[in-house]
Amino acid sequence: MVRPNALEPATRVKQIVRGTLASPPWREVQEFAPQGCVLAAWIATPGEYLTSPLNDDFQRWTIEFAQQTRSIGVEHFIGLGSCIEYQIDSSARRPLPEAQTPLAGNEAPRYVVAKNRTREILLEHHPGRLGWARIFQPFGSGEDPRRLCTSVARALLGHQPATISSPESVRDFTQVDDVARAVVCLMESMAVGDFNIGTGGGTTIREVAGVIAELCGSPPGAVQTKSPAVPDPYPYVVADATRLRSLGWNPSITLRQGLAQLVAGLRE
Repeated sequence: MVRPNALEPATRVKQIVRGTLASPPWREVQEFAPQGCVLAAWIATPGEYLTSPLNDDFQRWTIEFAQQTRSIGVEHFIGLGSCIEYQIDSSARRPLPEAQTPLAGNEAPRYVVAKNRTREILLEHHPGRLGWARIFQPFGSGEDPRRLCTSVARALLGHQPATISSPESVRDFTQVDDVARAVVCLMESMAVGDFNIGTGGGTTIREVAGVIAELCGSPPGAVQTKSPAVPDPYPYVVADATRLRSLGWNPSITLRQGLAQLVAGLRE
């Protein structure tokens, strides 16, 4: 949470209070008197988050948390979501604009349904104070080792082959520091409505794995493709980042620079 003008100057002391989304430390938060809140808490464990029953808990906790922030005077609330909240047309190969791209329905995975329902309820009860950010393929140092970029790099640095399952799938890889800068931009702007956080450019998984192999100094053939390739329900997922860029945000870290940082961190 941020106080008025807490984002400037950069030397302002940061305050940490401990609690959980289910049981927030409301007394300390109220004393802190934040002007805005970014809610990033949700289950995101690879291999689990899409179907986990915890999605229902996070939906309830988030709605209750947002309601309480309003009652203590927090003016602005930003929730973080995901690009897979969209109903993605597997035959289309174009960036996804916020206003023109439909959201997934109730047949979608539990995570998607819970995220979309949470946004819908918050929008109904907190008009004029809600910003909703959908993040596209974040990557960077410190991510879960099962995520794509780190899992490939770890295998190659360990002199093991890396296997990718959907090599021609296209993703909008966005480095985590740029994601963080985008969230700060939304908060500073008191932005309301839906915003995609992505670079606006797409790269195939094969290309990303190839760059990682090069940075790891791996021999030809170190990256292998699962045979047969696994069908991907989301073959092309790229952000239309026009709305976010209109606020002054632009990505500052190229894909290669971000992957180089990730590989260097794993080497250490």
